Amino acid sequence: MGSIKGIFGLFALLLVVSLAGCSSEQVERYSSTGSASGIAVDPYIVGAKFQEIAADGVTVLQRESMPSDERGVFIFPKPLTQGSMIVMKVGSQGIHEGANYEGLLKRRIGAGAPGGVVSPLTTLLANGVDETELVEILASAGLNLNEEDLYKNPMEEIEQMGALIGDQHLTLLQANMAVNQFMVAQERFDIDKTDLDDYDQSRLFNAFVKANQDMLSVDEFSRIKEGLGNRVDNNSPLAPGDLIRSVVDTMRNVVEEVKQDRKNGTLDPGVINTRVQTASQVAVEKVVAFYLERVGNETPPQEIDGATVYATDCAGCHNIGSGGIMDLSGKGTAVIEKIGAGHKGKNLDAEHLQALVAYVNANVEPPAPEPNPDPTPDGQALYDTQCAGCHKLGAYDASGSATDLGGREALVTGKLNMGHMGTTLSTAEITALVDWVSLNPAVVDPTPEPTPEPNQPPNGIALYESECHTCHGPLESNNINDISAAGIEQAISANLGGMGMLILSAEEIQAIADSLPTPTPTPDPDPIPVPVSGQASYDGKCAGCHILGDYDTAGFAPEIGGAGNLVISMIEAGHKSISMSAEELNALADWADANPAPVVIPDPTPVPVNGQALYDGKCAGCHILGDYDTAGYAPELGGAGNLVITTIEAGHQSISMTAEELNALADWADANPAPVIVPDPTPVPVNGQTLYDNNCGGCHSVNAYDATGAPDLASTGDLIAPKLAAGHKGFVLTTEEEVALADFLNQYQAVATGPDYSDCTACHAQPPNGGSFPNTAGAHAVHTSLAGIGSDCSTCHSGTTHDDFVDVSFAEAFNAQSGSATMNSDGTCSTVSCHGGKTTPDWFNGSISVNTQCTSCHARTTSQYNGYISGEHGKHRNYSCTVCHNTAKLENGHFNSLSTSNFEQSPASTIGGGSTRVGSYSNGSCSSVGCHGSERW
Repeated sequence: MGSIKGIFGLFALLLVVSLAGCSSEQVERYSSTGSASGIAVDPYIVGAKFQEIAADGVTVLQRESMPSDERGVFIFPKPLTQGSMIVMKVGSQGIHEGANYEGLLKRRIGAGAPGGVVSPLTTLLANGVDETELVEILASAGLNLNEEDLYKNPMEEIEQMGALIGDQHLTLLQANMAVNQFMVAQERFDIDKTDLDDYDQSRLFNAFVKANQDMLSVDEFSRIKEGLGNRVDNNSPLAPGDLIRSVVDTMRNVVEEVKQDRKNGTLDPGVINTRVQTASQVAVEKVVAFYLERVGNETPPQEIDGATVYATDCAGCHNIGSGGIMDLSGKGTAVIEKIGAGHKGKNLDAEHLQALVAYVNANVEPPAPEPNPDPTPDGQALYDTQCAGCHKLGAYDASGSATDLGGREALVTGKLNMGHMGTTLSTAEITALVDWVSLNPAVVDPTPEPTPEPNQPPNGIALYESECHTCHGPLESNNINDISAAGIEQAISANLGGMGMLILSAEEIQAIADSLPTPTPTPDPDPIPVPVSGQASYDGKCAGCHILGDYDTAGFAPEIGGAGNLVISMIEAGHKSISMSAEELNALADWADANPAPVVIPDPTPVPVNGQALYDGKCAGCHILGDYDTAGYAPELGGAGNLVITTIEAGHQSISMTAEELNALADWADANPAPVIVPDPTPVPVNGQTLYDNNCGGCHSVNAYDATGAPDLASTGDLIAPKLAAGHKGFVLTTEEEVALADFLNQYQAVATGPDYSDCTACHAQPPNGGSFPNTAGAHAVHTSLAGIGSDCSTCHSGTTHDDFVDVSFAEAFNAQSGSATMNSDGTCSTVSCHGGKTTPDWFNGSISVNTQCTSCHARTTSQYNGYISGEHGKHRNYSCTVCHNTAKLENGHFNSLSTSNFEQSPASTIGGGSTRVGSYSNGSCSSVGCHGSERW
């Protein structure tokens, strides 16, 4: 670890000040305090608000939390409800490393989920991704975490490890950052397992993971630190936070580029790596910029006055030399610990903290006061000395900036019992203080509660302030286009500006609409009206799409030059939701009329339409035309001019022609009449032997007449008609031809001897070993070599119809636990039990090495016959199966009985020896294991 210490050689005092964090257990308090808190992190998000939604996904239990502080901590006024969901509010997503946060975090409240962290990983879990599935998805991307890690604060371990930080402590942060970048790039925050299993989307997610691993690592920090050289002051060393902020900023730009690629249809996950490599070339300068922003540009050192620091940052609550718990005299160590823990948001640098500590240590703490002879503590005095510096108390004390304690006995009791602000009061003192608080009820806040009580109408003003103010501004000057309830509801349904995440009832929407002031037109103070510019209206509203005479020819939409009336009617009909006053419409229409569409002068010598060319380009691919074209297969068009016109006008093959083109094509068709077919006056009798030679002899034989093919058709004339009626080989014969062929076959007697055509090997090799039908090798040899299959073709094939299709029908014994085994059109099979219910490799080109690629068929905790959940497999999932299982032992029994759902041989019997790292295995215990000695499985 020596090299890591050298890389992260953080000054100890700075470490306390900048990296000390609050643990998950410190922020999740569902207790008698009457409130609940959490941490918004990816890393820490400041100023974010959350709401609590009931398990039904509709009912709002708590409309709004307090904004998250600089450590991401946010607080709800009431305890949270089991099964509900915490959801980040749209428009109140806070600030993330210097910019607006683009994510939308969630977390489901459940008994089994420790801590109060709300992160991108808890968002996936809230979307329905199973914990085990998520761990496996992350592992496949190269992020090794366990289920407990999914609920942890990714910054906590980084802050706790300090100078001993390693790459393993960055994994959780890398996972959270990659997940959020993936969701923002997709502009979707309902991502679930189906999305993560998709091939293209998983490639994109893996690309984000690799980008964060490359940039957020101990090696990269070392490289950047070396590149900074002497530009870093040893008294203010480079911190991991500087690197983290740089990575967040870089990936923010990468995500925006990916979003644009996705919209353009050019998204390639491989480009992300290229962009990261480009960003790494300027990473040193970017990190130093954030570093200097944090510590300030280096200036000649000036002596810092500890008394000034005390007066500025501490005197509002604390005293020096007056006694009491809030007295800082001689408490330098306590000051370091408090500020290092983020006390009241203070974040002093090392020099200011050192000056403050020297100042308070120079003032010796006064002697403890004489014991109070009165055994009963004075609650009022306790409030004045312990609470009044920050809090309010009913009408008694209205000067504080923190919470009004009036009537909040439970809150005071809970906070003091947990050592609030470092206070240590006895039980008697707490009782006296709480009794005093109970005598001073809180002053009633004239502002209505944002969440109405049951049976009370919703308060539209309060709802606007909590749900709309962030994006739409103050109520009196809001920028909502349609202030009606229907307009607001439509905007939410259309997800305008991300409003689709708002959860409001119809009554609440109506209350908000009723609270919105009716806009009143502001009279123009200028007595001389400014004329409306039609040109400006065109440039601002229309030029992005349309063309306008010679003034603007860059558009792609219809020409509007000289179309003033059309422009007015289109916009009044709601075209593109453009809204204009009557004056603006008239000005725009006049501008359009003043710029007429350019006149297109026709060619003075028009080229006549060529019927022959039209036939060649539009019809010859399918049709025949008299003696001119006899190569088609569709109906003869010769002499069918009128038919051609009516057929095309009816929409034939979506062919579109002008009237002139139709007439030219019809004239060409009429000029090429269909050839007259003169019937043969002497019909030639149908010859059965000729029919056999031309249609059947290539495959079949007929006794002594033709012994080259199979099977023998002699004496099978009665089978001809039904065979051809079933579409055999696509042959079509007339009834007369069928009778002639049958008569020919019936004059021969079938030979009793010959191959048994119920045996596949009569035509196919066993196993098939060629390169073309009907003897294509594929993976036949691999399967027929398995015990239990051998030469039994019926294991996978059924029927001998010989209809040019491969008849695959698996025996029920080979169905996977999750469904019936099937063959796919792409040469693969699915849901086969011996393949673990997965899709197999391609039959023709794919392969599996059964000695090393065990997970191609076996997977942990799946609902398949060969899934495994026993013993300590979960802890060993990152190791190859052959570390413990002997491939030589597997060869002797692994495929003996594939048609049973049980293991063919005891898995335990395959453990140990050979090339494995296990000496032996017996009765559940491993011995002589190369990686950890002997252990109980």
